[in-house]
Amino acid sequence: MRNCSLSGKNLVVQITRDETRIALMNISGSTPQILASTVLPTPGNEVEDGLIHNIKSMKELLDRALEDPAF
Repeated sequence: MRNCSLSGKNLVVQITRDETRIALMNISGSTPQILASTVLPTPGNEVEDGLIHNIKSMKELLDRALEDPAF
């Protein structure tokens, strides 16, 4: 991501074996702000050592979460 500047609103996603965290953040300025966030359980056995085994189920999880008007 060389020469890539992140500013303004950004969707940040962290996927682990047990949970998926999604946050809408404003990265402008010196202090990032969380505008909206949610934590959802990651579907069983879908993520292991950073590898997503079933992309379709993870896409469905993200689609459902992003239906929230806050995002």
